Amino acid sequence: MAGRLLGKVAVVVGAGIEHHGRSIGRAIATLFGQEGARVVCADLSLPAAEAAASLIRAEGGEAIAVAGDPAVQSEARAIVAAALDRFGRIDILSNNSDLSSPGGVVDCLEEDWDRVMDVNLKGTFLMMKHALPAMAETGGGSIVNLSSTAAFRQFGRPDAGFHVSKAALSQLTRTAAHEWASRKIRVNAVLPGPPQAGTPLGRDCDALDIARAALFLASEEARVITGIELVVDGGLSLA
Repeated sequence: MAGRLLGKVAVVVGAGIEHHGRSIGRAIATLFGQEGARVVCADLSLPAAEAAASLIRAEGGEAIAVAGDPAVQSEARAIVAAALDRFGRIDILSNNSDLSSPGGVVDCLEEDWDRVMDVNLKGTFLMMKHALPAMAETGGGSIVNLSSTAAFRQFGRPDAGFHVSKAALSQLTRTAAHEWASRKIRVNAVLPGPPQAGTPLGRDCDALDIARAALFLASEEARVITGIELVVDGGLSLA
């Protein structure tokens, strides 16, 4: 363990999610564990959460698995409570719930729109709602939200709910950063580009690239950084 998060407790929401072929939440959870954090792996699926926790424990780290839907207030509260019950504090919250539902403004079904907003936006709001006071009580911390470059550019496919939810998530990140800076809590977002996009750098961004960005923002190396959107897209948004 390199120790960049040594002594920290990290809650990673969406630790078992795979989206567009990238297991971003799992990569973040395992990298945080490798860097010395005690990790709470949370996911809708307990087996998926346990799979991530098992990877951390197999490398000598400490991790627990928790099942819950962050878009349901009682379950978001329960995820936070599980972390506090086991480890007594929360230093890092990594929100990685991610859902898309193809369809433009006319074609998108109302129920699909609502679910995308719940997963991508409401769940992150509720996790922050319940984690922020606990983090403030122990002197502060860092929140890293998984947004997307879809927050400010089109991906070339009709996916209205996804684009709008990520734009709102980026603004939620800035709002929380402003509100909680005085309590020593930093709130930032990582914005991955689309996978397999043919980037100017000639490298598509994999889950580990995104996890490394999240690690930087979670660590003390970013101690004076808050309210930013860190784009991880191989230069694609330059075009």
